Amino acid sequence: MLDAYYDSFSRFLRDGTPDALADYCGDKAELAYLHVYRNGFLKTCTDVLRSNYSSVHQLVGEACFTAVAHRYVQANPPRTASLVTYGDDFAQLIEATRDLHGLAYLACIAKLDRTWTELYFAEDAETPDAGALAGMSAETLMALRCRLAPNAQLVSLDFSALEAWARLRQGALRTQMEIRRSPLQILMWRWDGDILFRALDVAEHAFIAGLAAGHACAEAALAATELDATFDVAAGLASLLRDRMLIFETQHPSGGTR
Repeated sequence: MLDAYYDSFSRFLRDGTPDALADYCGDKAELAYLHVYRNGFLKTCTDVLRSNYSSVHQLVGEACFTAVAHRYVQANPPRTASLVTYGDDFAQLIEATRDLHGLAYLACIAKLDRTWTELYFAEDAETPDAGALAGMSAETLMALRCRLAPNAQLVSLDFSALEAWARLRQGALRTQMEIRRSPLQILMWRWDGDILFRALDVAEHAFIAGLAAGHACAEAALAATELDATFDVAAGLASLLRDRMLIFETQHPSGGTR
């Protein structure tokens, strides 16, 4: 009985239709009063989305953001008690609701906001530093398989929106910027509490994407050098290790496996 009530109340919070709760209320006045809870639920979820997607909110304004957020909450109510990282697929809804905001690149801004949030709350992981590999032979090094640590992610965009997003995060976007439809690959990572990011060229992206996919360093290096014969594999790997972005999956520098 209690489970049925909770289920009905949950459905009411999602869609606002009180019919499911009619069996638990004495009259229409009690049903009407329930909207206080629904309004509070929507406000709480919208507040969290506004915080997690602050750049999107700055671009579209309060009225538009609230309209999009309410659509999202109705279609994607929270699945856990914690709302800290709520809104994992908000960018998809933004892409599907261009009729509300009219910005073709807005989903890219949302993807960057989302990645920032995920990296900020990502768990720390034990990662080797560049010095740990100093004594390894080139053959052993190239046979290593690794993946990106939780504090690092690759982001693929369809628009050149990185600079605009960075200014929005700093509250400094005071003039219009041209945002062109142009593919852009970005590496974002957390370092010492800060979220850092940089655009990647095609070779560097191929190398990092190969490592992230679990390919051996040699395979990832080959993919990169086929795109750019001048790509410095050693420097690329050292950069990732220096910023603690890699976790080794097979042969560990200490000699063991992970």
